[in-house]
Amino acid sequence: MLFTTVLKKLIARSIVLIMLGMAWQGFSVAAPNNEPEITGQALGEVFNAPVAVLASQARLIVYRPQGVTADTGLVRVYINGSYHTSLMPTSYSLLCLAPGPVKVDVRQVRRNTGKSDQAGANTEIQLDGGKTVYLSVKNLEGARYGLESVDSAMATEELKTTREQIHALSRVVAAQECKDPAVDPAAKAKTPPSSAAAPSADRQQ
Repeated sequence: MLFTTVLKKLIARSIVLIMLGMAWQGFSVAAPNNEPEITGQALGEVFNAPVAVLASQARLIVYRPQGVTADTGLVRVYINGSYHTSLMPTSYSLLCLAPGPVKVDVRQVRRNTGKSDQAGANTEIQLDGGKTVYLSVKNLEGARYGLESVDSAMATEELKTTREQIHALSRVVAAQECKDPAVDPAAKAKTPPSSAAAPSADRQQ
């Protein structure tokens, strides 16, 4: 009886440990500073040219085109000091913010430790309402990275082969849901009535 009881306890404990191990595999692995890294599906849909943005918003797209080197490491992106995402080559991420000045920082993730540099390439940009700003992550000398503002035509061409980075949850508190003026009720309410609705000269006579 005692042997049977002990055996049952050992089997039950083994089952619990197996279940805990399976559950752990389902969670995202947290990087230093509580920054989630790539686990499971990292990339989403292929890039599509974005629709218009509200006049009260500005859209920021940060992307990492395929570089001339074979570097496949990660580059972490920070917006106003808050973690946003970690970009792989040929990936992009977008977010909408209120118009105004924004600081964007990219930091290389070291392969041997998984940690990122504390000081990266800081770029301050001005976001204008109703417009989209494109920032491209560029490979620099000395295994470093920088940001370059790119015009819409060039960015759209480079973004054709990129996919959205979806593995991480942005920590940018100021981020807003991007809204399309064509379907946003608030934007429609501000649209002046069409001139076609005005009475014609024939009806007034």
